Amino acid sequence: FGAAMPQSSAVVLKRLKNKEPGTYMTVMKRLFSTEDGAAGLTMMRFPIGSCDFSRHFVTLDDVAGDFHFSSFALDGDSQMIIEILQDAKKINPELTLVGSPWSPPAWFKAEGNIRGLDETNTLRNETHFYVGYAEYLALAASTFAKAGLHLDYMTLQNEPLNTPKYPGMYLTAINEAKLAKLVRARLPATTKLLAYDHNWDHPEYPVTAIRNAGGAFAGIAWHCYAGDMAPAQEVLYAAYPDLETHFVECTGSYPDGVCDITRGMEGFGWNHEWDMTNVLLGSVGHWAQSGVKWIVATDENCGPRSKPVGNLRPFVSIPSNTTSEMDVKWNQDFYSMAHMSRFILPGSRRLTTTATGKDSVGIIESFIDTAGKTVTLVVVNKDHTADMPITVTDGAKEIRYLVPAWGTVVLQWDL
Repeated sequence: FGAAMPQSSAVVLKRLKNKEPGTYMTVMKRLFSTEDGAAGLTMMRFPIGSCDFSRHFVTLDDVAGDFHFSSFALDGDSQMIIEILQDAKKINPELTLVGSPWSPPAWFKAEGNIRGLDETNTLRNETHFYVGYAEYLALAASTFAKAGLHLDYMTLQNEPLNTPKYPGMYLTAINEAKLAKLVRARLPATTKLLAYDHNWDHPEYPVTAIRNAGGAFAGIAWHCYAGDMAPAQEVLYAAYPDLETHFVECTGSYPDGVCDITRGMEGFGWNHEWDMTNVLLGSVGHWAQSGVKWIVATDENCGPRSKPVGNLRPFVSIPSNTTSEMDVKWNQDFYSMAHMSRFILPGSRRLTTTATGKDSVGIIESFIDTAGKTVTLVVVNKDHTADMPITVTDGAKEIRYLVPAWGTVVLQWDL
């Protein structure tokens, strides 16, 4: 469970590290450690090249025709991503990493533009462009690995059905499958490929991509911006029950369409319930093995970024004039995620949980961590007016608890 580290987040955190190293370490420990009050994030996704939360639209090799990749290099802001993630790995060495490209170099694309623009601006169809792009992605993975950041997962195209004005690329399911076979052959076995990396509204895309990829994909990656979680994820599980399901992107926004970092906790009740239902606990109940939200940190202007200032809400807002921890704003997404990331650790397994008694409005899931020798029960009471009394039995153990109306509780006990 975790968040994303695009260039904007890395720039903000690097600036804090340079100016206020003590505050920087406090922020990083609260994000990645398991100290009291910390979230203990265990998964981070980051872009391969620039994205919509970047100051510059660049890739790792913008020299046209450089199929030998002699000009392959990380731009300065991407180097900051590596530095910040290296610091995160020092706090949590078991941090799981996901790499996702927003766009190939422009010269790999039919219209020669890094921006998405339209469906024709896709990967050029000649074989040497597919092979070259596969080699580019493999070189990116090895570059991160040499920096101590082994990619546990890679997707091949962020939001392949989107054609944005920022870096992006339309890519059909058949062409993603074609690319997947080439990339799979060039990656270490310990880096798994995830199909799709887009919304719930088109489950037929990953079904088609997986069917035509010859076993190249180890799983599916979902976003939250369209469609319905449960039916989409159930379709994929029914078709491919042995493949992994990962939820890798969803973001909230500040009220009234305005970036105002003083309002990061407004609407928490409603937003927390939606996240727990769709992105976190509910998604896990429909086979997801992870839950990752979008941007981890931005500044007072919800940036910095090359796009006009938006209103997307990060886990933590760090103003450019921060001088102490008192200036840092922790937003609701941090607290919602911490309900899962702090307690449901990698390697945990979801247990069959049977609820009896009168009907209640809630989500109840339990997990066993054999390494940590714990059982964890997470209960979301979606009744906004009535408390939910629960009695938990696990063998000879019995726990009684009153879950407040519109409340979430995490109960954990030793095996």
